[in-house]
Amino acid sequence: MTPELWDKIKTLFSSAQDLPAGERKGFLTGACDGDAILRREVEKLLDSHEVDDNFLEDSAVAEAAIIFDERKAAQNGSTPPISSQFDAGMVVNDRYQIIRLLGRGGMGEVYLAKDERINRNVALKALHPNLVANKESLRRFALEAQAVSALNHPNIVTIYEFDSTADGTRFFVTEYVEGQTIGQLIGSVI
Repeated sequence: MTPELWDKIKTLFSSAQDLPAGERKGFLTGACDGDAILRREVEKLLDSHEVDDNFLEDSAVAEAAIIFDERKAAQNGSTPPISSQFDAGMVVNDRYQIIRLLGRGGMGEVYLAKDERINRNVALKALHPNLVANKESLRRFALEAQAVSALNHPNIVTIYEFDSTADGTRFFVTEYVEGQTIGQLIGSVI
């Protein structure tokens, strides 16, 4: 996808988003002027937006509070330290060999793994075990995977798979992009 196409998609998405749902189809017919790719990409964004327009913000706030409370308790010695869901060397679903934990967030943990079928490194994001029983968290996790997979841009990772392990751990697999974390980047600037 070219930067010009991405700019058109963002502009049309923003304009269509402000219209009543019943007027969007007609607007896109005229605005896309027969460009099927442009229309499809805008429609994907609109569909993802309509499902839940704030699922990413909610997941980062509500679920992160649970993780934060657990970490705080673990630091104070009132609960055992949080252990990782997967250990280095473990193979998930007969395909992804875990190399190491990359980080933890509001929804779960992200691991560097090797896709043994095609011999490439990937990022594997597993939903936090305390959230698996929460149907709303599972829904948001699935929506996050759907929303990201609907986008195609050089600055957005590609999702390869969305699945679960035999014990019910939900995860999705994305391309692995090597580099600094945001924390490392900010620390180097300050």
